[in-house]
Formats: sequence, structure tokens, C-alpha cells
Amino acid sequence: MLAVTTAMLSIALPWLGRKFSGGTIIEVDIFLSLMMLSIFALLTIQSFLVTGRDWAHRVAAAVAVYLLLGLIWARLYEVVELLAPGAFRIPESESLSSAGFVYFSFVTLATLGYGDLTPVNIVARNLAVLEAITGQLYLVILISRLVSEGVAKSGKE
Repeated sequence: MLAVTTAMLSIALPWLGRKFSGGTIIEVDIFLSLMMLSIFALLTIQSFLVTGRDWAHRVAAAVAVYLLLGLIWARLYEVVELLAPGAFRIPESESLSSAGFVYFSFVTLATLGYGDLTPVNIVARNLAVLEAITGQLYLVILISRLVSEGVAKSGKE
């Protein structure tokens, strides 16, 4: 119920932001969406990865959590940019947007590192490093475990 309520508020806030101008709406929107994404990630982990569902559902849940992690990090980068404008260097022809932070987050999570969007603030840099480490550890530990469980299960059959 908390997840659904948070999701509804997060969806409604951008609409309210158009009617009422102010930075508070943006801050509350980021906070609510971070809360919503985190709750969904935790529920997915609890419902599918911990409780021992069948292998295909666990792999799908692991992918969903990986994608949710990318969205959570994107919102965290928005917080950094909101608190410290200029925390990211961008190409001159572009401007920062939520889509740009999602792009940067998934490029960082996958450790591609194109370099077109660069964190220059120390907090932004540390978040980027932490996200890259999280992405690698997530893949190495969780996904490899799920694959090995699937192989072991198919070997028993």
C-alpha cells in the first residue's frame, strides 16, 4: 500500500509542478520517486529473489532490480545537481534533464563510461564510482549465482 501511495503521489507531483512554480515540488518529487523505486526494488528482492520462486522468475526479478537500481541512481544524480548546480559537465549543445541522468546512470551502472557527461563535483564522482562498483558486484554475485542455480537444477533433471 505504501508503494502504491508513493507511486501515485510521485505521478501527481509533476502535474502539480506545472500549476505551481517552485523548487519544493521538484525536491518532493525526487524524494517520493526515490522512495517509490527503493520500495519496488526491495519488494522485488523479497518476493522473488529471497523466497525461492522458480528460476525464470528469479532471473526476471534480478533484471528488474538491476533496472530499478539504474533509475534510483539517476534520481540521486538529480539530487546532487539540484544541491550543487554544475556538478556535471555536459556538451555545450545539450542541457541536463531527467533523461540525461537516466542515460548517465545506465552508462555508469554498466561501466561503459562514454565520457560525454562527466561528474565534476566530488559527491557526483563518488556516487558514480559507487554505482559502477554496485553494478559490477550485482552482476558478478547475484546473476552468476542465479545462472549457476539454473545450471545445477537442469543438471539434476
